[in-house]
Amino acid sequence: MKPTYGAVSRNGVFPLAFSLDHVGPITRTVEDNAILFQAIAGHDPADPASAPHPHADCLAGLRQGVKGLRIGVIAHFYEEDQEPDPEQATAITAAIAQLGQLGADVKPVRLSPLARWMDCGRIIHYAEAYAIHERDLQERPQDYAAITRRRMLGGAFIAASEYVKAQQLRTVLCEEYRAVLRDVDALVTLSSFDLPCRIDDDAAIARTYERQCRMPFNVAGGPAISVPTGFFQGRHPARHADRGPRLRRGHGLPHRACLLRRRRLDRAAPAGRGGRETARHGEIVPVIASAAKQSRFTGAGSLAEIASLRSQ
Repeated sequence: MKPTYGAVSRNGVFPLAFSLDHVGPITRTVEDNAILFQAIAGHDPADPASAPHPHADCLAGLRQGVKGLRIGVIAHFYEEDQEPDPEQATAITAAIAQLGQLGADVKPVRLSPLARWMDCGRIIHYAEAYAIHERDLQERPQDYAAITRRRMLGGAFIAASEYVKAQQLRTVLCEEYRAVLRDVDALVTLSSFDLPCRIDDDAAIARTYERQCRMPFNVAGGPAISVPTGFFQGRHPARHADRGPRLRRGHGLPHRACLLRRRRLDRAAPAGRGGRETARHGEIVPVIASAAKQSRFTGAGSLAEIASLRSQ
């Protein structure tokens, strides 16, 4: 789970990108996630970005379900902006239908095109990551994995003007995000466009790494939680923590527990090789962001349209 930016202290965690980094728990069930988050969340004066206000009680009403919850579906990310693997599309559709059957009020919503969010987040990410790792990249580049080294070195070529414009665009996108959440309690969309690949397949990782819908929630600083929604046919078992379609939500952990209990995906895995039960990755999970925990970013610049990240 990726909590709201500032909900969990980053003190003691080696940074990747100062204004994007979140610290959150990885657990088997939604209930375990709520319990662990409850324990680690809270203000820490040692982290300058730590939220000064108390967080909500994620354990209260944990089993109330999604009935009456207003859920906005960002379908254009995977129906118009990019083309997903057919199994991904089928699974996210089934997951959204399941939410409706459980009593949620589901309706479509729109944000800026996914490419706009990706361009904004990518520039901020690479610029900040290079600033953090600059000395090590220059003095001992061999200690980095090749794919990591290539991505971080790209940050050296991002102009200061591009970084400032990306942060200005971020202000616009965050306001857009807040506006959408005024009419819904949560947002659902696809997590990744492609099926999971082997962690040692560099070519596949390079091809699929940025084909995902997670960046908008990083840019906005909103909470996100990943919950599996199904199994892929004829695929290798998942071996990665961040491998499932996602339900993104801040205080929405209670609602996620209802969906997980209904589908029983944590136990009903199909038989794998040798008759053993193995959980197969279902990158189809919806993504849910809570209106109660919106982005704390205000950024710089006006809310007027910023046409491009790059100099005209």
